Amino acid sequence: MREFFRGVKLMLTVSWRADRLRSVFAALTATGQYVVLPLRALGLKVLTDGVVAHDSAHAVAGAAMIVGFSAANRLMAWASLNVRMRLREHTQLYLDTHLMGLTAGIPGIAHHELPEYLDSVERLRMERPYLANPFNPISWTTASILQAATVVLLLAGVSPLLMLLPFFGIPAAVAAAHAEQRSIDLVDRQAEHSRVLRHLMDLTTRPEPAKELRIYGLADELLTRRAQLFDELESEHTRQSVGNVARSN
Repeated sequence: MREFFRGVKLMLTVSWRADRLRSVFAALTATGQYVVLPLRALGLKVLTDGVVAHDSAHAVAGAAMIVGFSAANRLMAWASLNVRMRLREHTQLYLDTHLMGLTAGIPGIAHHELPEYLDSVERLRMERPYLANPFNPISWTTASILQAATVVLLLAGVSPLLMLLPFFGIPAAVAAAHAEQRSIDLVDRQAEHSRVLRHLMDLTTRPEPAKELRIYGLADELLTRRAQLFDELESEHTRQSVGNVARSN
């Protein structure tokens, strides 16, 4: 749990330092986008009551509520996309600058030969797209929680027993969280092999080693090694995916 809160704090800090204003707007628009969707049920109720009671004014008010909430959802979705894309750019610039400063600030060059350092850099390289959007998981999670709370309140208005319905999804959520953690662990375990895979790709595609490959006839050997290593990594991914499905059933 401590690691979870440390991760949340880090994501908030990175996003806040990259672009404070857009971080706030990203949270507001993402949350509002999901919260207004269930509220359309209120408009549907008013519309239905008006139709049943033959009250045209009541029915029109219900239709207006549905249209208004739908329009608000689309408007906030458009605003959220634009804000998040620019926030992503600013966050990526901040992270790249920060990481460049950290790595360039290490005295000497001996660390470039340390497997632990190289594995860490490889993980950063592989997870770079996710690091560019550190605030998105927080905003989407907050939006999902508020949306679930809104749905529970709406269900309670129909019957108190229906409030228990969303809680049946808790086991699936727990299983998904464990599956995600296993995926992260697998990426960590495969960091060294991923470096080798990328290195083999560089050897067979970059111009610098081309002369040695042709002189010694190593092209087929490198291609075979890369194919074997790729198959091994994919087999691990497949086994984990099958295990995740089996555990969730």
